[in-house]
Amino acid sequence: MNPIAIVPYFLPSAVIVLSFFFSVRCLFVHEMRLEAWRSPVKHIIYVDRVTFRRIILIIGCLCLMVFLVASYFQFLQLLERY
Repeated sequence: MNPIAIVPYFLPSAVIVLSFFFSVRCLFVHEMRLEAWRSPVKHIIYVDRVTFRRIILIIGCLCLMVFLVASYFQFLQLLERY
């Protein structure tokens, strides 16, 4: 098999895996980890703790939606083949 032939399969799979793990990490973050993420951002702009938590939850939901859409399209491509 040609190694270049795996690129169309590798890129959507990488998007699926990375978006899934990042969304799980953002949605189920512990308060201590959230504060560790907030401290570098706090040096650039001030973000309240509640606002930062909401932003992280929104990012997690968006990554989860990317995961679902990418897996849906990959599933449709597999159905078209057979």
